[in-house]
Amino acid sequence: MPSPPPLARFSAELPKPEPRPQPASTPAPDSAAAKPSSQALAAKWRRVRRGLLCVQVGIFCLALMGFVGFGKMVYERTQGPLPKLTDRGWIVIEGYLNTEDKDAVHTTKGEELDFFTYGIPVFLASLFFGLGRLICSAAPRQTGASGLFAFSSLCVLIAFPALATALMLNFIENTYDVRFTYTYFHKLPDNERYAWTAFFITAILGEAMFLVGLAACGVAVQRPRTVRSIGVLLFLWGVLAFILLAGWDLYKTEFRLQNLNDDLRLYEQAALMIGWLFAAGVYWRAVRAVRSGAREYIDSVATT
Repeated sequence: MPSPPPLARFSAELPKPEPRPQPASTPAPDSAAAKPSSQALAAKWRRVRRGLLCVQVGIFCLALMGFVGFGKMVYERTQGPLPKLTDRGWIVIEGYLNTEDKDAVHTTKGEELDFFTYGIPVFLASLFFGLGRLICSAAPRQTGASGLFAFSSLCVLIAFPALATALMLNFIENTYDVRFTYTYFHKLPDNERYAWTAFFITAILGEAMFLVGLAACGVAVQRPRTVRSIGVLLFLWGVLAFILLAGWDLYKTEFRLQNLNDDLRLYEQAALMIGWLFAAGVYWRAVRAVRSGAREYIDSVATT
């Protein structure tokens, strides 16, 4: 019986298959073609700089509040006593404010002075914070901060009306008697509590969102000191929360002198002013770091 032919002989006689056409390679999503151009990123960082400038103006308005208590005591020591809480207010609106009508609202000079020294800076700070964070929502998508800035701006728009409502309800409750309060403003203490709750929730949440977005932008523009400044600021806020909740009462009962004089009160106001201004300075430094990093990136794009 003859042996079968070798396998190599048959494989050599078979026709070779034609090569398959290779599919066209598609660029990866993170390739240079899918990324925005440097000019587009520079335009976004310009908007971030403008928004953070508005935030810095708001920080300056809040910093002015630190001088109020200290300034009042200095004025009393150098010029004389301030208007008392029993004095009739300066602002008069016929039939509505500080008139003899029975339904008119009566304010004192001390209350109006507190309104101008505290209310106006808070209003301006809320306005600049909300506007600046809304402008910052145009941050580059790669930072992941645009949505955080937008949500923070929304929280500011809710927090300020809630604060104004809470203060107004507190003023009405303390000004009029109980019968008038419960006749015209049903369950006023509950409504005041709801207003304060809305203010604290939106204010804390908005600030947290803004600081996270600011830290993300600081990393994007290679400014690590932004994160460090935000960490110091959060620590100072923790100290402030401790002072408001327990620290001040502990100081008055355990460490504060029983016989206070004007000098010691002045030193206390000076300490509060220094602490407030230090916190505002740390906040300012964190925002300025991102603005300077964005400025360097814009300049580098302009020179290329």
